[in-house]
Amino acid sequence: MRTTVVPAQITTVEDKIAGNLSFIQLLLLIFPVFLSGLIFSLMPPLMEINGLKIMITLLSLSGAAILASRVKGVITLYRLIILVRYKARPRIWVYNKNDLYLRPSIHNQGEVIAGEKETINQSHIGNQLEEIDLLKDISLDTQQSSFKLERNFKTKKGVLYVSTK
Repeated sequence: MRTTVVPAQITTVEDKIAGNLSFIQLLLLIFPVFLSGLIFSLMPPLMEINGLKIMITLLSLSGAAILASRVKGVITLYRLIILVRYKARPRIWVYNKNDLYLRPSIHNQGEVIAGEKETINQSHIGNQLEEIDLLKDISLDTQQSSFKLERNFKTKKGVLYVSTK
């Protein structure tokens, strides 16, 4: 009695169309037939056998046969596609310089702001910073000490949204 092995994961199994050839392999092997038909009918001298036509046909047939062959169960065309994608990927990463990390600012250099060469009055900047910080602290203190403050927590798609009223 004949037994067949049913694979555990059926999505990885390729369909065999003719013998041991898959659909992609058949397309790769049929392509040179159509290409040679076009070459013989469109290249001068029309519809005559020529050494150049035979050479182009043989080169396309051998290229398609190489691309359709399997090496360790994988079609060579797939390996070529992976290699081309690997070679075409970017190798130099350009980072965004608009972030504030390690940039000169008011806090670490009093006279220079973000690379500008103009001098700035230090006391004027200090007063502005203190006012801004005090306003933030006051608003946070009033929000935290107010018992009438309602906080709503909502989650959407794994993101936590907090709203206060």
